[in-house]
Amino acid sequence: MHELILEGNAQFNLKAYLHAIKIFSQAIALFQKAGSPVDKGNIRTRMVLTYTNRATSFHMLNKQVKCAADCTFVINGLGDDRNERALYRRAN
Repeated sequence: MHELILEGNAQFNLKAYLHAIKIFSQAIALFQKAGSPVDKGNIRTRMVLTYTNRATSFHMLNKQVKCAADCTFVINGLGDDRNERALYRRAN
């Protein structure tokens, strides 16, 4: 999963947002397949970053509904209700 997150970040930095979304989505699918174990190690932190990075990619492509959905999941689903990036993106 960590390698996918790094690759997604690299694609984002290249402004290849669609490809970044695809890779972040693969990492999220692995997380979901594992039963969404947010209480194990640093998985929660990685998933918060993955969802917020995918949300930012959606934002850059003007896909605001999908951006807001990922931000809402970070805030409510992952319990990070103080995540400034997610709160800001969801508000815009």
